[in-house]
Amino acid sequence: MSAATGVWEPIAIRDVQGSPRSVARAGQLPDVVEPLEVAAPEVRSLLDAFLRGNRNDTARSDELALGQALMLLNNAAILRRIESPSSLGHQLLDAGASPEVIVERLYVATLGRKPAAEEAAAATAILVSASGEGRGQAVEDLQYALINKVEFVFNH
Repeated sequence: MSAATGVWEPIAIRDVQGSPRSVARAGQLPDVVEPLEVAAPEVRSLLDAFLRGNRNDTARSDELALGQALMLLNNAAILRRIESPSSLGHQLLDAGASPEVIVERLYVATLGRKPAAEEAAAATAILVSASGEGRGQAVEDLQYALINKVEFVFNH
């Protein structure tokens, strides 16, 4: 998620000794450490939806579940990253990138591939038709749509 949006939010945890610290990615969480509920309840719920398991009796799983799709649609941590002024989409807008460049960079960052010609044409047309603050919303909408593609779930 962070690689797709360009927004890296630290996850507050307490290590096994009980000392507070943070990690940059969920993959850095040791199996015996939980994100702090107060600091990041949406991170904990996202990890649970993606079947992270526990160290005692449930192994991590790569199975897909309906809850995962719903979590991608509604999770506050994901929406916050997409809407952040420091997100990749907003950085590209602020730098004056063309709609074509924005579309290609978001596809590559989110799905790991360039858009097909039809995808690029449709997304570019939407960005071109948006103006002013609506352009920022259009970029956010594109990123949101890409994160919610089945392709994103399978690849990430």
